[in-house]
Amino acid sequence: MAKNDILDVANARTVFPGKWLSDWFIDIYVYDLHLRQEPMPKKLYLPLSFQSIIIEYFTHAQKAGEMTNVIKFHSRWIEDFIPIDSSDVEQVYVSLHDAEGKHWFLLVVDVVEGHNYVLDSLGVNEVRKNIAKYLLSKAPLMYGSHAHLGRLFEDAAKFPISFLELPKQPNSDDCGMYILKYIEADKKSDWSKIIFTTQQMGVERLKILAKLVTSNHNEVDLFNPRELTIQDAKVEERNGVKRAKVADDSFQ
Repeated sequence: MAKNDILDVANARTVFPGKWLSDWFIDIYVYDLHLRQEPMPKKLYLPLSFQSIIIEYFTHAQKAGEMTNVIKFHSRWIEDFIPIDSSDVEQVYVSLHDAEGKHWFLLVVDVVEGHNYVLDSLGVNEVRKNIAKYLLSKAPLMYGSHAHLGRLFEDAAKFPISFLELPKQPNSDDCGMYILKYIEADKKSDWSKIIFTTQQMGVERLKILAKLVTSNHNEVDLFNPRELTIQDAKVEERNGVKRAKVADDSFQ
């Protein structure tokens, strides 16, 4: 994700109730979470491309040459997320898709505890278990030469892994919201307390949009963020967001 990346109208619309959050929306949101950590990040958020590039690289090895430029781009993107000294990182959060790309779930690497967790708001099944295990086994090979990710994933591949039983979402649309809620939880014990009705999650969706729009990393000053309320969010939804940057006034 580059400095001037924009959350366009099409992706911003996926925050509406009843919509499935897009990859780009979630990546932009967690990138903003990363930037809010000062002075040194304790939590490291990896984008969805972490999963897709590893799977593409190792399941289509004959095309590995074609992936070279993609991997280089991904590595530069990752560099934005990883501090020069990563010794303070305590947890790593990796957003994952199921095999059909229709459901979000979350892998959490607890560096301090030396344990991996898989959080799934639909309940973990064997397919999603295998995806998490596969990524943990391949990540050290993919990033072995990376100054920070290589060491981190070499350790993580040896950690035990737990697949937690958590409250289930009441619909088929809110999985992306649940992983954002897991990521934002202050402590692991809060994960089991995350449960929302469809109506409640509709409000939470507008809240995360408001967080992006009012973020200090929003580079467009078209309004006074202090005056924005959740009631006002509907008005601001008419604009695209660049890391919450407004980029289009045709949002309808």
